[in-house]
Amino acid sequence: MKYFISALTLFFTLSLSAQIGKSKENTKWTSVGVADKLVGTPKLSKVENGNLYDLYYKNFEYPNIDDMKHLFFEATPEELDYLYNEFASVFESKSKDMKNIQVGNATIYYNRIASSIRMSIDYEAASGETSGWFFCQKRS
Repeated sequence: MKYFISALTLFFTLSLSAQIGKSKENTKWTSVGVADKLVGTPKLSKVENGNLYDLYYKNFEYPNIDDMKHLFFEATPEELDYLYNEFASVFESKSKDMKNIQVGNATIYYNRIASSIRMSIDYEAASGETSGWFFCQKRS
């Protein structure tokens, strides 16, 4: 019993002298826009100082589970305008053909379905993420 108490005292003494890591500031994100303000997704956010973007969306692959996903990518303002204009052009087109575009480490497949766009996001196998999809409607 004496050895047990000595070992326990030694353990607590060593654990009390353990160091805590240094803190660092969190990345500050600013919202670029939200497609459906009632639901809150899909949402595009940008790092305050840089060209890193986060596309946050609800994966509709599973209708009964709230599966929220992120797609991080870097883009210049010109590339972001091109991406927006490409998606907006689908509403003007009568074609329902599937198109795709490489964004970050994912490929976004998109096509028009009635009055909305269905966007499927397929990640590279190396990232470990699964595919997901969501709808995006034109603003009136």
